[in-house]
Amino acid sequence: MRCTPVAKAFSIDGDISVGGGVNVAAGYFVILQGVDAGKLQSFGDFGVGGGADISINLKETNIFYTGDIKNFRLNSLSGTRHEFSAGVTINGIDFSGSYFRSEIDDNGGRVIGVSGGVGVGAIPYSLSGGWNYGGTVLLNK
Repeated sequence: MRCTPVAKAFSIDGDISVGGGVNVAAGYFVILQGVDAGKLQSFGDFGVGGGADISINLKETNIFYTGDIKNFRLNSLSGTRHEFSAGVTINGIDFSGSYFRSEIDDNGGRVIGVSGGVGVGAIPYSLSGGWNYGGTVLLNK
C-alpha cells in the first residue's frame, strides 16, 4: 500500500445509531494520483449497521489504494465498503474518526480510508462507535 493518499474526500456525514442505524454522507473526492489525478467528483454514501451515535459531522478522509497506482481511477471509489467509527461528544461538540475498506477490485486492489471529523452531537456528553456496511456512488459523472 502506498503511504501517500491517492485521493481525499470532504463530506458532511449524518449518523443515527442506537443499536441499529444508518449513516448518510455527501461530498467531493479530490483525486491526487492515478490516471484521473486533478479531477473533482461529487459522491453520495449510505450505510446500515450497528452502534451508538447521533451526530452530524464535517469530515476529511485520506484515501489509499493497495494495488498498482496505474490501476487506480475515479471509478475505484465507487462500490461497497465496511466502515468502523468511534467518537466522543463533549459539551455537544462531536469529534469522530473512522476507517473504511472497500471490497477487492478487478485488479486486486482495495480502497482504504482514514478520516477525522468535527460536528455536533445530540447527546451533550457521550462516547460513540459502530460498524456499518454500505456503498458509495459517484454523482453527476
